[in-house]
Amino acid sequence: RPAGLSAFAAQLWKDAAGHFRALVSDDNCPPDIVAEAYFAYGGTYLSEDLPLTSAIQKYKDAKDMYSRAARFTNGPIAAPAWGKIGECYLQMASYDPKQYAEATNAFLRVMTNAMADITIRSQAEWGLAKALELYGPTVGETVAFRKAAFDHYYNILIGENLRDGEYPNPIWLEKAGLEAAHTIAAR
Repeated sequence: RPAGLSAFAAQLWKDAAGHFRALVSDDNCPPDIVAEAYFAYGGTYLSEDLPLTSAIQKYKDAKDMYSRAARFTNGPIAAPAWGKIGECYLQMASYDPKQYAEATNAFLRVMTNAMADITIRSQAEWGLAKALELYGPTVGETVAFRKAAFDHYYNILIGENLRDGEYPNPIWLEKAGLEAAHTIAAR
């Protein structure tokens, strides 16, 4: 694992992928390490600079790795993996609008995950709002989707997504505030 993370930090994507591939192929590797390796392996796909013609494939490949990491549903990696799956679907939706539904489903899984902390849940709710905002398939539905998007941005702003003892993440507060204002201005 350290070799893969070192190669990743050095932006040696092929080397990092090779190390992560070796970990996930090792039958003796502990399941939590396998999950982390799949998660990091997905990150190598997203980090590579690829020509625009293969961008969609990069998101499909990354989604596949994150999906494998998410199979470890009792571990702490599941919620962040589902968040990354949602992000991949959101990117793929620019090529295929049907992917917006998959993105929203992935983000909802994060938001309801008992192990997800406020940062991961806020990021997922922001992603859900963005998917709704971008989706609006017809003019009549666009208004409803923007309203739903605003509501999710607003949930982050007012702390509707906080659990007992949690404090809002300032980064996601700022992002949600900017997007909520943008959504109102677009009405």
